[in-house]
Amino acid sequence: MSHESAKTQPTIAKPFRHLTVSYVRKRHEDRKTGRTLRYSRHASLTMNGDWLEQAGFPTGTVVRVWVTRGRLIIEQANAQPPFAPQGGAYAGEQPGHDEGSGPT
Repeated sequence: MSHESAKTQPTIAKPFRHLTVSYVRKRHEDRKTGRTLRYSRHASLTMNGDWLEQAGFPTGTVVRVWVTRGRLIIEQANAQPPFAPQGGAYAGEQPGHDEGSGPT
């Protein structure tokens, strides 16, 4: 890395963050009447703060999330994958498939 490019890269003060998985409630309704049928709970992880921009994720950045048991890898959608698993495809991805729309 050159001295000049080191100046353009913002320093990330805390490279490790501690977050807590919480939940969101989803309301399920009858399509005809609009009345609530039930609520369900789903795991949720919220990230916010100036550190996201410092890490290269300004507002509007499309991200890709690689999911394995006990680990999430979040990267810009246009970045090269962090590793090459056996078989050449990531979990939930078909070989040669472009995930332009992001995770579902």
